Amino acid sequence: MRRRNMMRDCEIQWLTLTGKTRHGKNRVNQHGIHWLVIADGMFDGKEAWLLGSMNRTDKGGFDGRWVHKKGDNNFIVKCLDKNTGEMICC
Repeated sequence: MRRRNMMRDCEIQWLTLTGKTRHGKNRVNQHGIHWLVIADGMFDGKEAWLLGSMNRTDKGGFDGRWVHKKGDNNFIVKCLDKNTGEMICC
């Protein structure tokens, strides 16, 4: 099954997550570091991305979660810089 990015206004499609807390490290260990941006919105009153994992869960689906764009408690979020081609903090 092919995953489709539903975003129209955002140029970022893939993000890399690194765990900061035990919870974040466990999610990265379970689902991988590469995540697809599915939607752009608000979560807990802050701007956030809805992300889907690139790797399937043990039940065969994909994990989805909201991650704050700035100052997420559980993850360090990095995206690809189009000018240099390097991963930078978003």
